[in-house]
Amino acid sequence: MTGKCRPGLPSFPALQYEAALSVGIPVLQWRDPDLKPETIEQKDHCSLLAGDTVLAIGLEEFKQELVTRFHAQDKKAKPIVNPNLVFLNTSSDDESLVENIGTQLKGHEIGVALPLRSADPKQIQEDLELSLSECDGLIIVYGPATHAWARRRFSGVDVLSACANAL
Repeated sequence: MTGKCRPGLPSFPALQYEAALSVGIPVLQWRDPDLKPETIEQKDHCSLLAGDTVLAIGLEEFKQELVTRFHAQDKKAKPIVNPNLVFLNTSSDDESLVENIGTQLKGHEIGVALPLRSADPKQIQEDLELSLSECDGLIIVYGPATHAWARRRFSGVDVLSACANAL
């Protein structure tokens, strides 16, 4: 059975399948092992029943497979601190510029992280390295600050490695 289908349009199962794939939801489908997809007249429905995401097993086995895959996926999942985070590295001279940039980013639902200001140099360096490893992007803001400030800010920090570790 193809499920509900409006004339000339894909079936609801086909629409659900495409919608799940388009947003990155893992798909696992079941069909009775006695059903032979080649006997289905509608070719689009036949391909849906014969796809890589279909398990032709008993219903109880399918339910157990769902549980197994769910637990395996749960173990692999890494916590997402903030899926859209930009680190705005700036000197204290550029506060107003950073505020404007931060407001623009937040308007696009992008989180903003700023460097520590008042801490000992070791804490500042640790925070910098942590911010670089957790962010999805980096913007070095320097208006009144100089090129030399921007270069000094990253002396001893491998920015590319820190950013790559975040990926």
